[in-house]
Amino acid sequence: MDVKVGGGPTWIQLELITTSGLEPIILTKELERVPEPRYVTFDLTEQISITVIHLQVKNADDEEPSHVHPREIELKELKTETR
Repeated sequence: MDVKVGGGPTWIQLELITTSGLEPIILTKELERVPEPRYVTFDLTEQISITVIHLQVKNADDEEPSHVHPREIELKELKTETR
């Protein structure tokens, strides 16, 4: 999954609720300030079925409420090798 965010210091958390009913998968990234918007990639090591995606994006420097939003979100299918 790729998320495009602005250049400010950013905290991103991705919570995936799977069809298996097990504990959610939680992935977190923290980004430093840069001059331009950038893409953040969350890589999964295996293909899973997901029922719900929770995406939290916060400015790492500001108290809530702060003005941060994802500009683009792209879900990608995991490529598997065939033999």
